[in-house]
Amino acid sequence: MKIADRNHCTGCGACADACPVSCIAMKTSEEGFLFPVVDESRCIGCDVCKKACHVLNPPEKLLPETVFAAWARDDSIRTSSSSGGVYSVLGEYVLENGGIITGCRFDRDMVLKHELCDQPGGTVRFRGSKYVQCFTDGVYRKIKQELINGKTVLFTGTPCQVAGLLSFLGRTYEKLITCDLVCHGVPSQKIFRSYLERHHLSPNPDHSVIAFRDLKGWGNFYISVSEQDNFRWRSDDTTNEFIRAFLSGYDYNEACYECPYARVERTGDLTLADFWGLGKSIPFDGDSSKGCSLILVNTEKGSKLLQAVHDKLFLEKRTLEEARQGNGQLRNPVLRQPMRDVFYQMDWDSIACKINYGKPSPLRSLLRSCKKTVMGRLRHGNRI
Repeated sequence: MKIADRNHCTGCGACADACPVSCIAMKTSEEGFLFPVVDESRCIGCDVCKKACHVLNPPEKLLPETVFAAWARDDSIRTSSSSGGVYSVLGEYVLENGGIITGCRFDRDMVLKHELCDQPGGTVRFRGSKYVQCFTDGVYRKIKQELINGKTVLFTGTPCQVAGLLSFLGRTYEKLITCDLVCHGVPSQKIFRSYLERHHLSPNPDHSVIAFRDLKGWGNFYISVSEQDNFRWRSDDTTNEFIRAFLSGYDYNEACYECPYARVERTGDLTLADFWGLGKSIPFDGDSSKGCSLILVNTEKGSKLLQAVHDKLFLEKRTLEEARQGNGQLRNPVLRQPMRDVFYQMDWDSIACKINYGKPSPLRSLLRSCKKTVMGRLRHGNRI
């Protein structure tokens, strides 16, 4: 039995969760991406898997009602997040009111998985961007059961994972709140592990923190491994091939290059992203240097959740066009690079000399630093 075509399957796992006889297993390809494998000898031909497939049954896409630039007013949250800390504020509100949130984190085997959490303070374990495919691993079934039990659930994931959840559920649940992310595309966990091996790293997620963004300055893309707030290892421009490949679109799942969700119409009640390009076309007086989130409010349900936490957030209305111009994935998917055909057969030494994205010249770095200093002093009324 074929569900979605292999090149369009996002590996969301909805079909496997939906199968009533558990005859579908999510396997990894040679490149490390998830895809469903059906045990034909056990299949009963009910087609429930096809009904749960968001590729075959695309969800409604929603035009945002309101757009905000936002960040957590609590600096400790903001500076420990990849952008503005909005996810933590939303998640903590749901947890403090007896609800459940989902997020991604590495398990003891260094596999990135979605998890459920019902304990206040639980957003800490899920903070930070992770630029690899996150395995859902049965999470849709768990969410459905919690919804049946009357719990409020905040599900956060890529647009295709949100779409997979909605297709899996097959009906509306008033207590489900979905939050999709503006997603570039996803490399495989296999290629990330090979990058760690290149640098002789074997972090233990029980006591190590892996960061894909430099939390000391918004917009800096570095990979670091730290233990007890002390850096064990941190990439630099010459050892950051993984991030450069990611930003260039060399290593995504094939489905990402034709992503139907890379557009301004969204799948979730809320959409979160970095607010790239903020202030470029329309003046912005706030200090975004510590990180700024883009929030697209797509439904009344999303609006109510945001209103419930408005006192804990800096919020300023912006235009949808500004958000669209600053975030390319609100316009179209990333272009498939010709090198994608051979990327997963190359070693990192070969990759390193071919990818230059995100490696600024010394002059450009100096000019960028001077600009930040000047703008910071002007913003705070200091004389130059």
